[in-house]
Amino acid sequence: MTIGYHIFQLNRRIRRFMDVVMRNEMGITSQQAQVLGAITHGHASQCELEEELGVRRSTISGIIDTMERNGLVERVANPRDKRAKRLVLTAQGRNLSARCSSIMSELDNHFASDLGTEYVEQLHQLLGVMERTLEALHA
Repeated sequence: MTIGYHIFQLNRRIRRFMDVVMRNEMGITSQQAQVLGAITHGHASQCELEEELGVRRSTISGIIDTMERNGLVERVANPRDKRAKRLVLTAQGRNLSARCSSIMSELDNHFASDLGTEYVEQLHQLLGVMERTLEALHA
């Protein structure tokens, strides 16, 4: 099994796990959870979300429409660009974002307890090398 395939499979399993947890505990999808997290971390435009999540415009638009209907986000005028809208979390969206972050931390803690501190540090270093390699290939 190649490194890339192994990482792809691990990512798929984590997403499936998060889908189940998010749906059961909060009634949202893992993609909606990713949007909440991205907005929390400063990605406030639809274009930024497309880039951050690696999805098409129509996909992110549908996700945001659903989240807006469910009272998780609001589209507000962008003072720097009258044509664009910024995305802002509602109080409910902020609460769910905090809970999503907590769930991800719990998952990280499970990984860390199984791996141990030394391996976690090594893993972070190795993943950083892989990220830089991909960036260099696409430069």
